[in-house]
Amino acid sequence: GPPPRRANTPPAGLPALAQALHMLLDDPRLRGLPLLVVASKCDTLQPRDRAELERLGWAPLSRLLNLDCVTEQSWSVLGVSAADGLNLPALTRWLVLRAHSGRPPREGALGE
Repeated sequence: GPPPRRANTPPAGLPALAQALHMLLDDPRLRGLPLLVVASKCDTLQPRDRAELERLGWAPLSRLLNLDCVTEQSWSVLGVSAADGLNLPALTRWLVLRAHSGRPPREGALGE
Protein backbone atom coordinates (compact mmCIF):
# COMPACT_ATOMS: atom_id res chain seq x y z
CA GLY A 1 0.00 0.00 0.00
CA PRO A 2 0.95 3.66 0.07
CA PRO A 3 3.47 4.85 2.64
CA PRO A 4 2.06 6.07 5.97
CA ARG A 5 0.94 9.70 5.96
CA ARG A 6 2.43 12.29 8.32
CA ALA A 7 -0.04 13.81 10.78
CA ASN A 8 1.05 17.35 9.93
CA THR A 9 -0.21 17.02 6.35
CA PRO A 10 -4.01 17.24 6.52
CA PRO A 11 -6.05 15.81 3.65
CA ALA A 12 -6.63 18.28 0.83
CA GLY A 13 -10.43 18.19 1.22
CA LEU A 14 -10.44 19.17 4.90
CA PRO A 15 -11.51 22.84 4.42
CA ALA A 16 -14.50 21.77 2.32
CA LEU A 17 -15.32 19.11 4.90
CA ALA A 18 -15.23 21.68 7.71
CA GLN A 19 -17.55 23.96 5.76
CA ALA A 20 -20.00 21.13 5.04
CA LEU A 21 -19.93 20.04 8.68
CA HIS A 22 -20.78 23.52 9.95
CA MET A 23 -23.56 23.89 7.37
CA LEU A 24 -25.00 20.60 8.62
CA LEU A 25 -24.71 21.73 12.23
CA ASP A 26 -26.79 24.81 11.39
CA ASP A 27 -29.78 22.50 10.94
CA PRO A 28 -32.10 23.21 13.91
CA ARG A 29 -33.00 19.51 14.11
CA LEU A 30 -29.43 18.74 15.17
CA ARG A 31 -29.16 21.32 17.97
CA GLY A 32 -28.27 19.70 21.24
CA LEU A 33 -27.47 16.30 19.76
CA PRO A 34 -23.99 14.95 20.48
CA LEU A 35 -21.53 14.98 17.60
CA LEU A 36 -18.89 12.35 16.93
CA VAL A 37 -16.25 13.11 14.32
CA VAL A 38 -14.70 9.82 13.21
CA ALA A 39 -11.16 10.20 11.88
CA SER A 40 -11.00 7.02 9.83
CA LYS A 41 -8.04 5.28 8.23
CA CYS A 42 -5.76 6.07 11.18
CA ASP A 43 -3.67 3.10 10.13
CA THR A 44 -2.36 5.29 7.28
CA LEU A 45 -0.60 7.58 9.80
CA GLN A 46 2.89 7.02 11.12
CA PRO A 47 2.47 5.14 14.44
CA ARG A 48 4.20 7.88 16.47
CA ASP A 49 2.02 10.56 14.84
CA ARG A 50 -1.12 8.57 15.57
CA ALA A 51 -0.03 8.10 19.18
CA GLU A 52 0.61 11.84 19.52
CA LEU A 53 -2.82 12.70 18.07
CA GLU A 54 -4.43 10.26 20.50
CA ARG A 55 -2.48 11.83 23.38
CA LEU A 56 -3.67 15.28 22.32
CA GLY A 57 -7.28 14.10 22.01
CA TRP A 58 -7.18 14.85 18.28
CA ALA A 59 -6.97 18.58 19.09
CA PRO A 60 -5.17 19.45 15.81
CA LEU A 61 -8.05 17.94 13.81
CA SER A 62 -10.69 19.61 15.96
CA ARG A 63 -8.95 22.96 15.36
CA LEU A 64 -8.84 22.35 11.59
CA LEU A 65 -12.58 21.59 11.67
CA ASN A 66 -13.29 24.66 13.85
CA LEU A 67 -15.03 22.48 16.43
CA ASP A 68 -14.28 25.04 19.14
CA CYS A 69 -17.07 27.10 17.54
CA VAL A 70 -19.55 24.28 18.20
CA THR A 71 -21.04 25.29 21.52
CA GLU A 72 -24.68 24.14 21.31
CA GLN A 73 -23.80 20.47 21.54
CA SER A 74 -21.15 18.19 22.93
CA TRP A 75 -18.65 16.82 20.46
CA SER A 76 -15.91 14.22 20.40
CA VAL A 77 -13.24 13.18 17.93
CA LEU A 78 -12.19 9.55 17.69
CA GLY A 79 -9.53 8.08 15.43
CA VAL A 80 -10.45 4.66 14.08
CA SER A 81 -9.16 2.07 11.66
CA ALA A 82 -11.25 -0.77 10.32
CA ALA A 83 -8.08 -2.35 8.91
CA ASP A 84 -6.52 -2.93 12.33
CA GLY A 85 -9.58 -2.50 14.57
CA LEU A 86 -8.22 0.60 16.29
CA ASN A 87 -10.87 2.15 18.55
CA LEU A 88 -13.78 0.22 17.04
CA PRO A 89 -14.91 -0.87 20.54
CA ALA A 90 -14.73 2.77 21.69
CA LEU A 91 -16.77 3.84 18.65
CA THR A 92 -19.42 1.22 19.41
CA ARG A 93 -19.48 2.21 23.09
CA TRP A 94 -19.93 5.92 22.19
CA LEU A 95 -22.87 5.10 19.89
CA VAL A 96 -24.56 2.74 22.34
CA LEU A 97 -24.22 5.13 25.27
CA ARG A 98 -25.73 8.01 23.26
CA ALA A 99 -28.50 5.82 21.82
CA HIS A 100 -29.53 4.71 25.31
CA SER A 101 -29.12 8.04 27.06
CA GLY A 102 -32.82 8.06 27.89
CA ARG A 103 -33.46 11.19 25.88
CA PRO A 104 -36.69 10.98 23.89
CA PRO A 105 -36.47 11.43 20.12
CA ARG A 106 -37.19 14.96 19.01
CA GLU A 107 -39.84 16.06 16.54
CA GLY A 108 -38.33 16.16 13.07
CA ALA A 109 -35.19 14.26 14.02
CA LEU A 110 -33.10 13.01 11.13
CA GLY A 111 -34.14 9.67 9.73
CA GLU A 112 -37.85 10.39 9.96
